[in-house]
Amino acid sequence: MTESKLWDKKYREKNIASSFKGTLSRSITFLKEFLEKNGGSLTGLQILDCGCGNGRNAVPLAEMGNTVFGLDISENAVKDALEKGRKVKPQWKLHLFHASMAELLPFPDSFFDVVADITSFDILLGEEEIDVHRQEVWRVLKPDGYFLYYDMDATDPYALWLKSEGRMREGGIIVSPEPGPIPFKIYSIAEVAAIFSNFRLLTSNVFRFKDTMYGREHDRAILCAIFQPKK
Repeated sequence: MTESKLWDKKYREKNIASSFKGTLSRSITFLKEFLEKNGGSLTGLQILDCGCGNGRNAVPLAEMGNTVFGLDISENAVKDALEKGRKVKPQWKLHLFHASMAELLPFPDSFFDVVADITSFDILLGEEEIDVHRQEVWRVLKPDGYFLYYDMDATDPYALWLKSEGRMREGGIIVSPEPGPIPFKIYSIAEVAAIFSNFRLLTSNVFRFKDTMYGREHDRAILCAIFQPKK
């Protein structure tokens, strides 16, 4: 099964916990508060949502008055997101498409005010795809734009539990449970900052809460960081 088809299956069976919460990601609230504290606003911006899924964040961001572009490897998820946007408010500026965030982006340089990478970076496992993603995010961001990163922290109890259950592969890769096992990696803020060395870290936080994963409640630790490109 191809990676795209695997993600289609997981969305079809609703095995993506974060995508079906019905609430905005904590990372969006974190960004909104950061912008307002620094004299800005989360409205009227050009935003790219990498790994937009079924529109959990892309649709509300469009509702806030932003022009939102989103991409996801799951064609099913993108279709669901577009349908959700059309049902609520057809005039929203919402442009979603089926693509991988590990590929070159079809946008000009310095095009976005914000690029959001929300619980998506962890599935990029190869050095080449990580490098493409890092360089493309840097390229399409305006010099004063923001890169929003939100993904599992190195201390995330759920990921550490999977490791203790023997779901660890060579190179620090952890594999989620059946059905449709997904390999991923977890990082500390120091490791994320080192990977995105062409960005300047502005602020970060680790959100700790309980979440249900594959029918079992776990404590979670999710890292949120806001970067600005070095240009």
